[in-house]
Amino acid sequence: MEIEQQYLRLSTFFRHYDVVTSEGEFVFEFVVSDESLRDIKSLIDIGVIFTEFQVEQAYDFEELSSLQGKSVRASISRERLVQRGLFIFIDWCEFFEVVKHRLEPPTTFYIVEDEELFPEDKDKASRLRGYLKILDLIEILEGISELEPLSPAYNKMKISFIHKARVDVEIDYSAEELDCELGGVDILNKIFESSEHETQRNSIFKETLYAFLVAQKKEERFRYLLSRMSEFSTEFLENYQLFISEFSLESVRKEYEEKKRDYVAKINDVISDVHTRMLGVPAILVLAAFRFSDDVKSGQLYGNVLILIAVIIYIAMMHYLIRSQKDTLNAISEEAEQHIESFKKKGLPSEIGRIGEISEQLKSKCANECKRLNIFYWMIGLLLAAVISLVGYSAYIEFNSPVEVTTDTLVFPPIDVLPPCLHWA
Repeated sequence: MEIEQQYLRLSTFFRHYDVVTSEGEFVFEFVVSDESLRDIKSLIDIGVIFTEFQVEQAYDFEELSSLQGKSVRASISRERLVQRGLFIFIDWCEFFEVVKHRLEPPTTFYIVEDEELFPEDKDKASRLRGYLKILDLIEILEGISELEPLSPAYNKMKISFIHKARVDVEIDYSAEELDCELGGVDILNKIFESSEHETQRNSIFKETLYAFLVAQKKEERFRYLLSRMSEFSTEFLENYQLFISEFSLESVRKEYEEKKRDYVAKINDVISDVHTRMLGVPAILVLAAFRFSDDVKSGQLYGNVLILIAVIIYIAMMHYLIRSQKDTLNAISEEAEQHIESFKKKGLPSEIGRIGEISEQLKSKCANECKRLNIFYWMIGLLLAAVISLVGYSAYIEFNSPVEVTTDTLVFPPIDVLPPCLHWA
């Protein structure tokens, strides 16, 4: 039979026969009848040990059928139930008579009065749920403790932490505290589940706890905390959220300053690349001027035309480079604007002004660099005009210069091949 069914059968029996606890055993009285004997037999079948059946003397169970109508006092061995893994308690007061139950529950147990079974009923709105929340709170307190851990075996039932001064919290509570409003423990659980900001979180928790408990007596602090758990959790949450907001503000501030530096670096890289390539413009112009000067003297027009073609190719490449870099600048500007808008949507009013200032700085820098790229357009245009002018001048000189005739350039035939009339006298 499953343990849950065993608990339910015991619970039904205990309520029906008003079972109480006496000297570590469960004791009850009943009138011998077929029904009562069947009920007792059903418990014996699942392994429950009845230590005695007493009328005027002790009887065995098999002898009870001869005592019809008589009142019998019986007892059940709690020790034998525990050995079978059955922890059953009449009420919560009896449960807390075992000191270690204030720190940790048995693997499974049943409270007859409330009909609550652990762990099956742990999520129901009941005193069992209150008990489990108290255990969660103790675990949180133990997590911030800086001294020896809790140990009921060595009578260490207090938690100590240091904040400004040492604060001791005696872990002492009863069934009454199970009815306290303990919803605040859920808030604490949610915060302490995360390991984020662990050091700062624990420090804030100690500070709040110190202010909350320092005026109370040591033995009353835990009960006081339980009775005002909602108030305490609200105060701690407010302090923690204040820290988170300040941390988030600093984090966002650092993030958008880094983004600003990244975008400025990207813009500078774009312009630096164009600057490097534009260094070839004056060099080409000087080389072309020297080349054309030599060619004008020698009349080599074809060489000039080839230089013109090379310059045109270079200028075309520079044109596409500058155009590409302008597109890159526009893309960087749009990306930066999207990040700026995302920062504004994070709800940081105190930083809106600074974020807007950075946005304007980036826009202004992009606009200025675009103007520089336009200047580069003019420069390569002037280079093309200058080279075309030099080629045109070279062509003009080539086709319009007069032919000089000298005796050095004339060739006369030999005299013996001339007619006689043209012979020299």
